[in-house]
Amino acid sequence: MRSVNRSEQQYDKAIQLLDRGAFELAAKIGDELIKLSYSGGFEIKARCLYEDGKESEAIRLLERATQRYPKVWILWSYLGEYYSNEGRYQDALAAFHQFRSSGGEHETAQYNIAVVYGRMEEYAQALTEIEGAFGGETPEHVVLRAKASFLSGLQQFEDALSCAESACKLEPNSENLAEKAKAFSGLERSSEAIEAAKSSLALNVCEHAALLVMASANEFTTPETKLYCIKFKATAAPNSLLPGGPRVDGFLGTFWAAADSPGEALEFYRAIDRRALTLELAKHEIVEETVDGRKGLRKVHEGNAYFAVETNLAKRVALHIKSVLYRGRAR
Repeated sequence: MRSVNRSEQQYDKAIQLLDRGAFELAAKIGDELIKLSYSGGFEIKARCLYEDGKESEAIRLLERATQRYPKVWILWSYLGEYYSNEGRYQDALAAFHQFRSSGGEHETAQYNIAVVYGRMEEYAQALTEIEGAFGGETPEHVVLRAKASFLSGLQQFEDALSCAESACKLEPNSENLAEKAKAFSGLERSSEAIEAAKSSLALNVCEHAALLVMASANEFTTPETKLYCIKFKATAAPNSLLPGGPRVDGFLGTFWAAADSPGEALEFYRAIDRRALTLELAKHEIVEETVDGRKGLRKVHEGNAYFAVETNLAKRVALHIKSVLYRGRAR
């Protein structure tokens, strides 16, 4: 009994380390727990591998773990998530069915299965599955946002807007606002789409769907347009970036944009990041010589390195995007 309690304490400690981004320390605990035949060790180790970009290793480890502990639903949950992220959709569906049959919550399984069908662009099936996700551990606004996305995929934009607005009333976060922007865009209500996208990006400059809506209002590309990778340095109002944390004066970042010049690319970024008082081009690279579609931001890197001028020290602050999938609380 003492050994089990000790393992549970170590597991809880590893979860806290994961939440803080201390993946190396968490991985060591995971290895120790695996040696003790504690199933949570496989979960911890797999998550650390995945965060370290070793997706295939994480999947292989979870495949071994689910064979050894087929009734531990959290292992099936992560395996399904990682399969889905890697485009192995049929494997993901099978894993989420196993998640449910091994004791995972029915509504959570329904949500995750719906998301997989959405990624497969089988929106009608996704819409059917998502109806069984309400009332469970997955927050209602998350389910509503997914439903709005599937409705937009079916070009049912009025219904999509209704769901997105309901999600925003419950939780006006960047993801829900971006889904609202998509619905407005589908209805060709351009000004409202741009406003919703700006509100989304004010909360999270990395929100991909909002970036695409913003770009939809820009000019079409020309023969001079190229896809640039831009690295920049920005200054900001003192203490405005990490309230309650260490003093910082600015940040370094990376983004990709379709533009006629690096300067134009910087202007696209300046329009969405309200934290930046000044922007300075640090480095640029041409990723593609020709670009179709419209000018604008294509992607913003999900992390910044913040710096303090006085100490000239940089502290890495990773802005981890929440998984599209929801696994529920461990019981």
